[in-house]
Amino acid sequence: MDNVQRLHITETGYVDFAVIKALQKSVGSKRYQEIAENVMLSLSEKITKFDRFVASNDQKAIVRLGQEISAIAGQIGLNGVVDVAGAAINASARSDITALSALNARLMRITEGSLFLIVQIDEQAP
Repeated sequence: MDNVQRLHITETGYVDFAVIKALQKSVGSKRYQEIAENVMLSLSEKITKFDRFVASNDQKAIVRLGQEISAIAGQIGLNGVVDVAGAAINASARSDITALSALNARLMRITEGSLFLIVQIDEQAP
C-alpha cells in the first residue's frame, strides 16, 4: 500500500476571453456582471440537476439538460463546459455509465473553474 498515491485533480476552466471581452464591450461592465451572475446561477442549478439525472440514469433528461448547459455556456464563451457536456451526452447515448460518471464529475469541476474565471475577468483575461 505504500506505493499508492492519491491524485488531487484540479482543473481550470477553458474560457474564450475574446467572446467575454466582446460581450463586456457591447453591454458595458455593469450589465456584463449581471449577465455573468445570471449564468452562474443558471449553470449551478442545471449542473446540480444533471448530477441527479446521471445518478438515476435518466437518459432523456441527461440529453435535454446537457444541451441546455451547452447552449448557455456557448453563449458566454465557456468552451470547456460545452465540450464536456457534449461528451457526457454522447456517453449517455452509448449507455456508457462509467464514462458518463467520470464526465459528470469533470463537468462539475470545469464549470466551477470556468464560472470563477468569468466573474474575475479583469484579473484573469490575457
